Amino acid sequence: FCSECGKPKPVLGEWVCSCGAKNSGKFCSECGKPRPTGSVCPNCGFKSESVMKFCPECGTKLG
Repeated sequence: FCSECGKPKPVLGEWVCSCGAKNSGKFCSECGKPRPTGSVCPNCGFKSESVMKFCPECGTKLG
């Protein structure tokens, strides 16, 4: 929870590990690999080193 406003921590979006497992936490439930940093657009495949809310190429909302 936020120490300033009390809101709960944002929920991480679903991601697919390199082993193929779908996850929603910080680590893969199958192999234990950490959630990758950065963003990959599921619509157009655009990759970014930073975490983004929307794809700058096609506008798709990113988790």
